[in-house]
Amino acid sequence: MGIFNHKDTENESLTENEGAGETTSASDKMTATKQTLVNDLIDYDIEIARFFFDIGMYCVGCPASYGESIEDACAVHGVDADELVEKINEYIAAKNTEN
Repeated sequence: MGIFNHKDTENESLTENEGAGETTSASDKMTATKQTLVNDLIDYDIEIARFFFDIGMYCVGCPASYGESIEDACAVHGVDADELVEKINEYIAAKNTEN
């Protein structure tokens, strides 16, 4: 799944691009980082697209979103990547608390 880390539920080891983002197969939770690909976030939860829409970034369906990190997209659009990542992670944490 792209730029995310995956945890093996039996031995809890991280694989693939350690430090970029994190998702666990057992709980289907993830944490976004500035290196997380825009499309991977939207594939994870389509509702995350609203955070991009709210700041004028219409990334859903954009071919660049398949290979563009949050940091890259924010740089192009003049948006603070750290603030966006924080808002997205707050949303994900709240949603995971509900479940």
